[in-house]
Amino acid sequence: VMRTGCFTLSLLFLILLCSPAGGQNPRPTPDERYTVAFASVAPLNTDIFIAAGDGSDARPFLAHPDLDYNASFSPDGRSIVFTSTRNGSADIYRVGIDGASLQRLTNDRAFDDQGAVSPDGRSLAFVSSRSGQADIWLLELATGATRNVTNHPGGDFRPSWSPDSSSG
Repeated sequence: VMRTGCFTLSLLFLILLCSPAGGQNPRPTPDERYTVAFASVAPLNTDIFIAAGDGSDARPFLAHPDLDYNASFSPDGRSIVFTSTRNGSADIYRVGIDGASLQRLTNDRAFDDQGAVSPDGRSLAFVSSRSGQADIWLLELATGATRNVTNHPGGDFRPSWSPDSSSG
């Protein structure tokens, strides 16, 4: 909640992040409970929160004084990728759902954001300004190799994968 004068502004960003609790089954039955991850701007910082699928039991996940946002679950539900400015520029990180094993996936002075792990877990699609404009890039997680997929002047955002990890 942010207060300015006599106005109160409450911001909450709910991101497309639902994962079966425990991350065991990527195609849950209707009876399975879900976990939701979201970013909240309150009052001066953006942090990622984890909550039950119905929004209850919201709790900070890796609280940090720098900005953490745009979180998404890996397809197996065992890790979360997110954008953070914790090392100066916006880079993408991966961490276990238990908060352990924080790993910086991108390390570039450009703005890297909106990471999405492929269904096979081998690649990360993300938005980057490293080409001078907002393009979709791919990162091979095993090797660290990157390549620009959409190199043209228009802005490209919110990468997503087909169920078989193919591009196109």
